[in-house]
Amino acid sequence: MSRSRRFPPVKLGDLVTQLGDLKQTLIKREAAAAEVKRQEEEAEKRRASSEVPKPAPKPTGPRPQLKQAYLDRLNTPLPGQVKAVLEPSTLLPSVTKPKAVHNPIARPKPHVTPKPVEISPAKMRELAADEVRAAVAASTPSIEKRPTAISNSSRNEIDRAVLAGADTLRENPRPDEDGYIIGFDFGTSSLKVAYRQPYVADDPVAVLPVPSELRSSNHPGLWQSVVWFNPFKETFSLYPEVGAIALDGFKTGLIAGNGWKPMPQSAKVTRAEAATAFLTLQFAYVVGSYSIEQPLHPVGSHHFALINIGIPVAVRDDKRAFSEFSRLVSAAYTLASDAGSLSLEKLKQELASAPTKLPEFLQLVPELTAAIAGYAADPMVQLGAHILVDVGASTLDIVAFNLQAQQKAAVFTAGVDLFGAGALQITRAEGIDDEVFTHGCYHLFEQVYGEAKSNHRAPSLFKPGPRGPLGRGDTPVQLVITGGGCDTDIHTRFINTLPLENVLGAIPLKRPTPPPKILKEQGDQSRLLLAYGLTRDAPELHELRLPSEIEDIKPIPVQTFTMIDKDMV
Repeated sequence: MSRSRRFPPVKLGDLVTQLGDLKQTLIKREAAAAEVKRQEEEAEKRRASSEVPKPAPKPTGPRPQLKQAYLDRLNTPLPGQVKAVLEPSTLLPSVTKPKAVHNPIARPKPHVTPKPVEISPAKMRELAADEVRAAVAASTPSIEKRPTAISNSSRNEIDRAVLAGADTLRENPRPDEDGYIIGFDFGTSSLKVAYRQPYVADDPVAVLPVPSELRSSNHPGLWQSVVWFNPFKETFSLYPEVGAIALDGFKTGLIAGNGWKPMPQSAKVTRAEAATAFLTLQFAYVVGSYSIEQPLHPVGSHHFALINIGIPVAVRDDKRAFSEFSRLVSAAYTLASDAGSLSLEKLKQELASAPTKLPEFLQLVPELTAAIAGYAADPMVQLGAHILVDVGASTLDIVAFNLQAQQKAAVFTAGVDLFGAGALQITRAEGIDDEVFTHGCYHLFEQVYGEAKSNHRAPSLFKPGPRGPLGRGDTPVQLVITGGGCDTDIHTRFINTLPLENVLGAIPLKRPTPPPKILKEQGDQSRLLLAYGLTRDAPELHELRLPSEIEDIKPIPVQTFTMIDKDMV
């Protein structure tokens, strides 16, 4: 066969045309494949962005319970394990006690409890004092049950005396220079009043008699510190009436600085207003009772010369508290001339305008002055450093002073706080432990005694080591106690720990009492010591140098000496 028959003849132009067609076909196929791939990628992106995974559905229906046989198999310990075994009495009948495998296992380290923060004894006593103070200040103590009614004879006796006193004060508001002296011991739980004619032979003295229904602790000379308020008539009285409310504990509020707060028994009356109402009615009653009974006859005058009202030393040395007490007494004395119809509106008006400066015949006397006057009447009185502890119903007063003949009694430190007998009852009712209350008493003592024996006050008088002549430390500090609250179990233990060798010194404490003739009926005469001391005239009372009037001891400056060399001369 020839070459021409095996390969047909082809022209050059035909070959170029066929190659061009093939090239165009390949280009179209590649473009179509790229378009398909692009569309698939876009579709995949849209599908990925639109699909959100849904949470798996929670199982529903009752939980499956394994049969007891399967549970037994699960509880069977594996080799190297020790399972907790129940006591035989708690096993089910079909359960047998597995044998324990005594292979050692890893035990967790025991939990180490962090050590509590240690509190110093002084800080602990301070916290205890804060706890007691907060509980007592937030409540108004009712020391004893208040009467709900009195006899007609007692009511008539009180009304007669109040009206007589109001008439006397209206006609003779000024005192008589030769008159008798009234000692007015205004306490938290009770009022004690004594009359005395000064500068007369045999020292005539008498105590204001108290109606039996209104006696505190059934004492013939103690009048309950309570006043009744009628919320409908808005009037006050010294005895219970139908619809009247008993207001008490007002002095506690004054000591705590809460005179502006309303009484818990009646929101209409503040503590300061209740105290003013009580003082108003008592001023009229005291003056009227004397004019009717004439207890100092035949030597006693017919009108008073002076009214001495006792206040704590700490209050006397506090300008704000002293001004507040002065304002109450001033308003009460002015209102006493119209005490027969004492209304709340009239009382509020007088309190708002009452001056804080008292006339000379109305004196706010530190209770320490009265206590010293009664204590110094004893011819065997000791001179030198003293600590006075006065336990009242709600308050505990502690004073450190130095008593010297013919000199003012120097009061170095003084403190008063809500740690009295009534306060103890409140803390017990609140569930506060007695130990906490005792710590509060020691906190106040340490404040007063600790400051007095400090190097900048009077270490030579009160510090156990240096006190006494020439620093021999052989002169103890005399402890004097007063007040009816001293006899509680807590206060008795507290007081008995003070006259010890390493504290005040081993010397018997003293509890002074007024003359026995002061009471006509049987009663504890020591409760009347302050009232008796307050019947002293100004020249008879020991003048005090208050803590604010006594400057601290300044430290001796340390002098440095330079060695002089022979070459320096």
